[in-house]
This record gives sequence, structure tokens and C-alpha cells, in this order.
Amino acid sequence: MIEANDIFVGCIDLVIGFAVALLVFLVTRLLIAKAKPGIFQAVITALGLPAVLYVLVATVYITISGHFFELIPFEAMYFAAICILIGTWAAHRLATRLVNVFMCSANENMKKFCPLVLFIAKILIWMIGLFMILGTLAIDITPLLAGAGVAGIAVALAAQDIIGNIFSGFMLNADMPFNEGDWVSVSGN
Repeated sequence: MIEANDIFVGCIDLVIGFAVALLVFLVTRLLIAKAKPGIFQAVITALGLPAVLYVLVATVYITISGHFFELIPFEAMYFAAICILIGTWAAHRLATRLVNVFMCSANENMKKFCPLVLFIAKILIWMIGLFMILGTLAIDITPLLAGAGVAGIAVALAAQDIIGNIFSGFMLNADMPFNEGDWVSVSGN
């Protein structure tokens, strides 16, 4: 049975948690406004909203587990899965901001690779986050990893020439041995 004291203390916990979340939000906005464009601003911009969301989720979890557990049973593994999801989202935002700072604002050759690097980084980050969440929820991921490995080997063997040509094209774009308007002689012609 939940007592009136538990309800009062739970409400106080929620108010304090929401105040801390608001404080984190305001501090991140202030830091973003004061920082020069660059790495620090990119990191604060990327991690600000996930930090606020984490504080809110932690507040709700602490309140439920401490005062309302009989009314709303909530297991710790679900909280851990939500935290991993927030962390994955934060890593996704951070990778996007850092790639934009380092690659997309670099020279013309690097700008060409920016969408590809962003796509690969997003896929890797979300796949790792998904496997971590499934592992936290006690779902066996061994068959998924084995299937992904076999599928990866099959695709790599089937598309070996295509993948080689794609990487050759990337290397030509990165090195830029030719400029627009150059004449190229192949076998003396």
C-alpha cells in the first residue's frame, strides 16, 4: 500500500528531477551560445538534448523504484535498455556533428566522402546499440551475429569485383591525380 508520505516524497523527487533537467538544458544552451564554432560547440550541441532526456528518464525511474514500486513494477533491465537507447542516440548525434565539423568543412575532396562516412557511422552506431539493447533485455543475439557474419561473407564474395572498383574510385577521388580538362593517354593513344 502506498502511503501519503511516499506520494509527497515522490512528487518532490519529480520536481527536483525536472528542475535539474531544466538546469542542464539552460546550461547547454548557454554554452552553445558562448562557444566558438568548432569541436566544443559540436560536442555540446550533440550531447545536450540526450543529457536532458537521460536526467528525465533517471528521475522517473528513481521515483518509480523508490516510492511507487508496488503500484508500477519496473525492472532495472528496462531502465538500462532505455539508457542504452539514449546513449546510442547521443553517439549518433555526436558522430554526425564531428563528421560535419571535420570532413564536411574540409577541402573539396573530403566533402565528397562526407555522406558516405555519415551513412556508415550511423549504421554501425545503431547496429551496436541494437545489439547492446537486445543483450540487456536477455535476448540471445548469437544467432543474429552468426547470420550477419555469414551474410556479410556471402555478399563480400559475390560482389568482390564491384567492391574493389568502388574502393578504386574512392582512392582516385581522394588522391585527385587528374584535374578537370587534363588529357589522359592510355597505351599511347
